[in-house]
Amino acid sequence: MKKACKVLSILSGALGLPAEAYGLEIPLNIGVGPSLFTLPDRVLTTKIDPFFGINLKIKAIIDKETIEKNKARIPIKYRNAIEKTNEVRIGYLYIPANLIIAPGGASGQPSIYGATWKPLGLDLPVSIGPASLSLGTELVLTYAAITTELENQTQVNSKGKTTTHFVRPGISLNAELDAALSKSILISLGASSSFYIPQTLKGANETGDPLWRMSELRATLNYRFPVEVNL
Repeated sequence: MKKACKVLSILSGALGLPAEAYGLEIPLNIGVGPSLFTLPDRVLTTKIDPFFGINLKIKAIIDKETIEKNKARIPIKYRNAIEKTNEVRIGYLYIPANLIIAPGGASGQPSIYGATWKPLGLDLPVSIGPASLSLGTELVLTYAAITTELENQTQVNSKGKTTTHFVRPGISLNAELDAALSKSILISLGASSSFYIPQTLKGANETGDPLWRMSELRATLNYRFPVEVNL
């Protein structure tokens, strides 16, 4: 929350809000749910099946209601632009957006463990009746330890395995549908594709491509509750 408050403070300063501290009540979103990931087919000798993970959404929300309540604090020259904004979401840099958990093992499948951080993003929400569709893009940073069981490889450990440490920044294209079950509980269904600086995996076949893309399907149960911050 300290990080969110700091960002909110910077945002308020940029909008020309009063410098003195005042209380502001904002919703905090805590969401968790399963994710299904896929990688391109040709990055290893063995095709990599879809694998699972967990997605986390811990964000401070500046929604339409918060904007309306504090409209008088916003300078007139900024009001038209701010009033057209349905929602601003502020995440916490050190909390990953995804945890990747794929033990592998079956049919020579690699094990994949890692996390993805999404420190900055931009969403364009579109209202669809009681639901809201958002299209956007985010900067991403992914770390994944990808361990494969290989034969006739020169770079293997004592158990006949080789590990690639995939560490790459990238950009993600997202689509997400939010449906409110109540004022505080929401269900989200989302899809995204992240594009990275390519990295070749150890054990890739001669015709294999570097790993440059990871796709995700996710479902998230979100709970929102108000917290008061001083700007």
